[in-house]
Amino acid sequence: MSYLALYRKYRPNTFEEIVGQEYTIKTLINALEYDKIAHAYIFSGPRGTGKTSVAKIFSKAINCFRQDKEKYPGCKTYISIDNNKSTDIVELDAASNNGVDEIRDLREKVNYLPVLGKYKVYIVDEFHMLTTGAFNALLKTLEEPPKNVVFILATTEIHKIPKTILSRCQRFDFKLVDSDKIIKRLKEITKKEKIEISKEALLEISKNAKGSVRDAISLLDQVCSFSGDKITVHDVHLITGSTSNEELEKLLELISKKKTTEALEMSEKLIDEGKEVERLLVDFLDVIKNRLISTLNDKNEDNQASKLDSKRLYHYLDILIKLQSDIKFSNQKEKFLEIAILKMIDHKRLSLIEMQNQLNQLKKEVIFLRENSTRNLSLNKNINKKKQMKKLVTVKNVLDVLYKSNKKNKENIKKSWSSLTNYDNTEKEIMAHLLMSGEVVAVSNKILITYNDLLTCERLYELDIKKKCIEIINDLGYEIDDYFAILDSDWIQIKRLYLEQWKKGIKKPTVKEFDLKLYTTESEKKTKKIEDKMITKAKEFFGEKIKIKE
Repeated sequence: MSYLALYRKYRPNTFEEIVGQEYTIKTLINALEYDKIAHAYIFSGPRGTGKTSVAKIFSKAINCFRQDKEKYPGCKTYISIDNNKSTDIVELDAASNNGVDEIRDLREKVNYLPVLGKYKVYIVDEFHMLTTGAFNALLKTLEEPPKNVVFILATTEIHKIPKTILSRCQRFDFKLVDSDKIIKRLKEITKKEKIEISKEALLEISKNAKGSVRDAISLLDQVCSFSGDKITVHDVHLITGSTSNEELEKLLELISKKKTTEALEMSEKLIDEGKEVERLLVDFLDVIKNRLISTLNDKNEDNQASKLDSKRLYHYLDILIKLQSDIKFSNQKEKFLEIAILKMIDHKRLSLIEMQNQLNQLKKEVIFLRENSTRNLSLNKNINKKKQMKKLVTVKNVLDVLYKSNKKNKENIKKSWSSLTNYDNTEKEIMAHLLMSGEVVAVSNKILITYNDLLTCERLYELDIKKKCIEIINDLGYEIDDYFAILDSDWIQIKRLYLEQWKKGIKKPTVKEFDLKLYTTESEKKTKKIEDKMITKAKEFFGEKIKIKE
């Protein structure tokens, strides 16, 4: 195969050819000049930023470095390294050599002296792919390596490297390269390759590379294969699937002028051309962001940007950013885009709907607060009255059930709980539904049940209802004497205090008495009983047409 890919052909061979890693290069050159070569280095950073290239250049430099920084033409070591024939430079791919056996083999070989150069250099690429055992096997070697051995470990995922390894190496973080520097490098290559390319095309390639020099050169190579020696921005858009700024500016104009049909047709046309929705969104966000910057700068009043106020542009950005997260797991991404365009066009009406929703929510909150304040006021007024009333349940009652609780019986009753409604008797079915709305939390010869509302708890203590409910539970095959119903919130408090003591080895934990909010009086019970009988009789005469008003 005679053709050599551009990224291989123009791979840096000297420190001066490395793009955008000035801090790293300066530090390494200083280490060479002052003869301060460390035994282990970690090069971390995104792909295509020069980690492996710098590792190779540095491995040559430490064996053939001269103060004038120029390579010595007659240096046998340099020539052999440059032609990949030197045994003093060993490159390993940790992705395929990530086991303990491979690392043990490496540990044995590091003891051999270099053949031609001063140092034997091991370049381990994708170092994060090593297994835990392999990391441990390499640890001692990294800590105390032979005198003439240097390790250069390259990784794109530094967070996967154990701290024990990191602390034994000098770490260099490679950064994403600026767009201007990538464009400058691309210009040098196109000039040498005699390729005619527009500024817009260079900018688009750099934008798609996202800080990776190798990706930029590979994309340039791909576009060259498509368009030959003359490259336009349109060619780059076709290869990458990106959308031109002109098309997106036109779409934004249609949206701002509320031309719904034309905007939807244009978005459909872009999708039909093979544009990915995710990529389209990224490009569209860039266009709106640039328009927003122009609007905020307000340098030119005649500029088209002035036709769109910043408030509306922010609104567009909010819709598109939300769309980005919504479409990640959707199979109908095109529909999501259409809906987003409709929202952008109808932004005023949407704002009114949102305001109305907020007002409705506020009304609900006001009503809730009003009801709560009224209820709290009523409770405060009746504090003294409650002291004279009889407690339906106490903390002591709850603890008595817990002391004698049987876990197996509790699990069996909970399994049978769902079958409580299998009754032909309507009255028993109603009582069963009442029971089922709660959760069984403890079972002895009594049952402890929790509910989330006070009214249900109080109702379950009425004598007639309690009698029928106990019959229903015993119909399941259990023999219980009684049950206690309490609020969920009170149960959480009791359970927490109980378990804290139980974990400390206290066999009978104690909990101080507090108000469980459940009281009754004889007069109230009689009134309730009369009311229930009246309702039952009314239903017998008039059927389900009767409506009960509170």
